[in-house]
Amino acid sequence: AVAIAELFSLPFEKDELVHRIAGRGRRSAIGSLGFFSGGLIFENGAAADGLLEHRRVELPSGWRVVLARPRQVGPPVSGDVEGAAFESLAGISPRERERLRDLGDQILDDAESADFEAFSNDVMTFNQLSGSLFSALQGGCYRSGAVADLVSQLQQHGAGGLGQSSWGPTVFAFCQDQSAAEQLCRCIVGANTRIVKPLADGYEVLRNPNTSCK
Repeated sequence: AVAIAELFSLPFEKDELVHRIAGRGRRSAIGSLGFFSGGLIFENGAAADGLLEHRRVELPSGWRVVLARPRQVGPPVSGDVEGAAFESLAGISPRERERLRDLGDQILDDAESADFEAFSNDVMTFNQLSGSLFSALQGGCYRSGAVADLVSQLQQHGAGGLGQSSWGPTVFAFCQDQSAAEQLCRCIVGANTRIVKPLADGYEVLRNPNTSCK
């Protein structure tokens, strides 16, 4: 949507691009916020003056994230299937919501101070608590036995900051540097892995010099 708008010089506002044109942000604004700004973003689900409250920090540039995905996975949970899943869930209690909000703020504090150990511990606690809210649909904190086994395998190799990405089946693990990430990947069996680094910037539109579009 952004690329087409820029190509034809269409003066859309961000909110219009996200909600009306691209049809995103129905359940969370984090994807669109991250698209425009990069960084680590925590959205607490509350609105103030019509805007969604969020906080953004930049992760240390040397940190890395290992993404691991079991080779045998079930169908994805998205679209109408995801919508029906959310409809069937019981609401979160005020106490649980407050606990997750506090943890989210603490995670960003950890990142700002580059405290990798505290960050890793808090990320894993947050993921376990939030995952437990979906246990009625997933059968536990994680989407499947294969995902739970992969998390256990990563823990055995000393990985920190572990969690399931959205509904899975991808699992993430934070590492303090590239060398530690490469070492972790060499230890993982039965899963496809890749190493990614934090982005401090948002999207970039590139023009192909060979296209006829000006």
